[in-house]
Formats: sequence, C-alpha cells, structure tokens
Amino acid sequence: MRHPLRRRHRPLHLPLDKEVTVGAGCIIGTGDPNIPNFERPDIVNTGISIIGKRATIPPGLRIGRNVVVGPGVHEELADRDELESGASVHPTHIPLHLFV
Repeated sequence: MRHPLRRRHRPLHLPLDKEVTVGAGCIIGTGDPNIPNFERPDIVNTGISIIGKRATIPPGLRIGRNVVVGPGVHEELADRDELESGASVHPTHIPLHLFV
C-alpha cells in the first residue's frame, strides 16, 4: 500500500491508515513523547501518533506525539496550525463509506 507522502516527508512513530492524505510541509511526530493522549492515556502513551482512515492532513500542520486523528477528519483541521502532543481530533460526522 502506498501513502501519498513525498520523499521530503519524514514521519516518525506514525501508523497511517488507508487512503490518508498528508499535505506538503507537514511535520508529524514532533514534541514531548512523555505526554500521553488526554482521552486514552492507557493505550496511546509511547510517542506514537495515529492517523485514521481517509483523514486529510492540511499542508503545513504540525502534529505532536501521542495524537489521535480520527477516520475521515478533514474540515476539523482546516483552521489549525498545530496539534499539541496528547491531542485528539474526531470527525464531526462519520460517513458510511469510512466503514468499507
């Protein structure tokens, strides 16, 4: 499976689900790995950030560690410059096509 990342992108500790789009100039996996995820500190606490199925990360966004970006997230990130370590972003609606 290929993810739409160009050679200049160097994600660290980053599982990408299917059909994730990462915009140019994104920095993913930066920040303090000792800050656990605020919603699920029991399972997202090792510095790994998780990007869900069909999420779209806008150009230039900085994503910290232990961040969870839910499936189908797109508009929810449009006006942000950064997701601090430990943050979670969920879609405002979940279309049925995310489950297939």
